[in-house]
Amino acid sequence: HVLGVVRLLPELRHGVISPARLTGLAEELAAAGAEPWPVAMSNKALPRATWRALPRLVRRLRPDVLHLHALEAGFFGSLVARAAGQRGVVFTPQTIDIRQRYLLPAYRSALRAAARPGLLWLAVSEGQVEGLRRLAGQAEVRCVPNWAPERPPLPPRAEARARLGWDPEAFVVAQLSRLSAQKDPLTFVRAAALDRGGRWKLCGEGPQRGEVEAAARGIDALQVCGQVDDQDVFAAADVITLASLWEGLSFALLGAMQAGRVVVASRIPGNTDLVAHEVSGLLVEPSDPVGLQAAVGRLRDDPELAARLAAAGRARIEARYSAAVVAERLRAVYREASASV
Repeated sequence: HVLGVVRLLPELRHGVISPARLTGLAEELAAAGAEPWPVAMSNKALPRATWRALPRLVRRLRPDVLHLHALEAGFFGSLVARAAGQRGVVFTPQTIDIRQRYLLPAYRSALRAAARPGLLWLAVSEGQVEGLRRLAGQAEVRCVPNWAPERPPLPPRAEARARLGWDPEAFVVAQLSRLSAQKDPLTFVRAAALDRGGRWKLCGEGPQRGEVEAAARGIDALQVCGQVDDQDVFAAADVITLASLWEGLSFALLGAMQAGRVVVASRIPGNTDLVAHEVSGLLVEPSDPVGLQAAVGRLRDDPELAARLAAAGRARIEARYSAAVVAERLRAVYREASASV
């Protein structure tokens, strides 16, 4: 997301404070035109030296806008901004849920404490706005959604399937996501077990891979593919699913719809921003493998419906979530934030 913002607004000067442990990120940031400032930090704590260094760095740089990305950065960064006397602070949580669910109450309490006038919180979906308002306290909430980044043309379907090793003639259902509790890959596995006639491909890596592979044993229609190129998946699949339990606004779903694939997604905030049921895709209840398999079967049996939904989905992305549309919304937020300095 951070790299995307740098590329989205090339006319601005970007400096990015990020964990030094993220191998290769500094090089990618520099190639995108940003100044990288790597600092020592872990997932859940900042070393004492970093706590001392960050306010000094912010005071020295005196940015017009300090943009904090993700829940943990919002907590740490709000405290750093306060210590540095920085105004013009923008915070994009992405999601107000985290994988370490036991930490969530503490993070939410800390974010409430850090909220203050002049801090703008950015929801990445309309479905997120009310939840953020309940947390934001004195901070203002704006909606600047995630966007569909510009991509090269998809490869030919036959070429993509050959590269992935997928049957050239099969009806293929794919989910492209992290194998974690948030994305609920086990619902995809259970839906595959109910299906007759399709080939189900679960693409991605994550902490649940072992559990997913154990559940997938004996399901002939299902393949756990690991990490593969998303352009190949979009080109090769007939249907893209996303069975997640919570989302900010899924880049995988944005990419699939932008690529003209018909989608089936769980009925949760974020997904419902992108997918209007029976208009730009199909929605099913979370953790419902029967409903997921039935929706996929409906699209397989009705190619005209699938084509209509796919075309409407692509048009929705181009109208509301293109890079140009979202860039202008982000520029407006930065102007508002810098005016508060």
